[in-house]
Amino acid sequence: MDLVSRVSSVFWAEWFWLPRGYNWTTFTSTPEKLYPDFYWIYFPIPFSLLLFLVRILFEKKICDPIGRSMGISERRTHPPVSNRALEKEYRKKKKAPDGEQLKGLSKRTDLTTRQVESWFRQRKASETLSQLQKFSETGWRFFYYTAIFIYGLWAVSSKSWFYDTKECWRGYPLHAVDRDMWWYYMLELSFYWSLLISQFFDVRRKDFWQMFTHHVTTILLLTLSWMDNLVRMGSLVLIIHDVADVFLEAAKLARYANKPKLCDAFFIVFAVVWIISRMFIYPYVYVMIPLFLPFLLSTRCPLMVSGLYFCC
Repeated sequence: MDLVSRVSSVFWAEWFWLPRGYNWTTFTSTPEKLYPDFYWIYFPIPFSLLLFLVRILFEKKICDPIGRSMGISERRTHPPVSNRALEKEYRKKKKAPDGEQLKGLSKRTDLTTRQVESWFRQRKASETLSQLQKFSETGWRFFYYTAIFIYGLWAVSSKSWFYDTKECWRGYPLHAVDRDMWWYYMLELSFYWSLLISQFFDVRRKDFWQMFTHHVTTILLLTLSWMDNLVRMGSLVLIIHDVADVFLEAAKLARYANKPKLCDAFFIVFAVVWIISRMFIYPYVYVMIPLFLPFLLSTRCPLMVSGLYFCC
């Protein structure tokens, strides 16, 4: 426990995370003001399990019936005849062998090389989701991104920093967190925790580790911005990142529903929104301002680099 305490005290060093003259006791909540609390970051973990159950029910009770009514196929490739040697080799590489390895498997299993190749193709195809399953999974993400974007826009649009990003830094770090902002952060954290957990239960994709890294990074950034009381800027970044995802998921839904023209239209909207939000608004409004504005607003001269303060 002493080692854990020492590591924790070094990692959460006040000179690194906070402007000069402040410490973590500054963020002690009162009945009048709610500040970010370290222990609240544990709340999204059990809540993500509830969100995972909601996802399953939403897909089965809402998305699946809609997909069937649209004639979306739910046919999946049946797995091949069980073969222990081929199954063991498949789990190692997830792809068909070639050359001498293929000939070796052919001799061990008393199958022709063509039969071995066919077995591997069928085995790989059996792990592919049906069009209906893809439609339902995408339907859940489309529902979430739409709902959270609308909620976030409603919550943040009533705040002064939505219209003037300088308000994200005036008076920092003494920024109380309103209930609507608290829920916004907790819901976003819960969703990404649920995505992280569900990866181990869903059909394993070839981009498993890339998405795993993405979810862990997102959770880490949200957690650190919560702990450092960067909720104002964090809420704006969340909105900027969520808005394009709505149209991306809509394009996927149209694709799985075999609506190519609608898919193309949504994808064009997605591309335009993504370019505007990620290539212009985000770097010029949410990155450049935090990088230089603190010098103008504070005599403590905190240098902001990607959300971290180095006090000089």
